[in-house]
Amino acid sequence: MEVQVRNTPFYVKGIAVGDIVRVRADHERREFVFEEFVSESGHSTVRIIIKDDDAGDMVDATPSVPGRLIRRGTYGRSTCRRTLITHP
Repeated sequence: MEVQVRNTPFYVKGIAVGDIVRVRADHERREFVFEEFVSESGHSTVRIIIKDDDAGDMVDATPSVPGRLIRRGTYGRSTCRRTLITHP
């Protein structure tokens, strides 16, 4: 089945919001599994691992741009923050 990516995954490289990918249903695990890339949307995704709180505050203070999606989370078990910036 072909689907459009609506939310950039943290752990998958080479895929951005709006891309079209082919997936298959894994009924045992109750999830979709990536099979192949079909077409790109033209968006770019940058992953940033922030180890310093001051640097993280600078990224958080970055002005919002229409069409830009910013997601934040923790990196593994450390206190680092991860930021995904997807830009058209």
